[in-house]
Amino acid sequence: MIKEYQSDPLHIPTVGNKKLKGWMADAEHVLEILNNEDHEIAKLFMILGMKTVDGQKQVNLVFVGVDGNGKMVLDPAYDYLDPCPADCADLSSHL
Repeated sequence: MIKEYQSDPLHIPTVGNKKLKGWMADAEHVLEILNNEDHEIAKLFMILGMKTVDGQKQVNLVFVGVDGNGKMVLDPAYDYLDPCPADCADLSSHL
């Protein structure tokens, strides 16, 4: 699936109009959402958002927990994801 996306003409832009390859998230933030002391989190919801960086709009993901009733738990929620290109994992050995 990764190879197919990378070679597909679909172009989701990042700053500088480079093709979005993915996002990098801090494990600490994901664990904080999942290990919420005030709510029992059943799922992690990743919802698209839009933010402006250096005067340019870019697509971003927002991570929130979802409880057993399907309701979003917004405390905490994180949008501190770094887009790739800029911050990328080394996928060269897997592609």
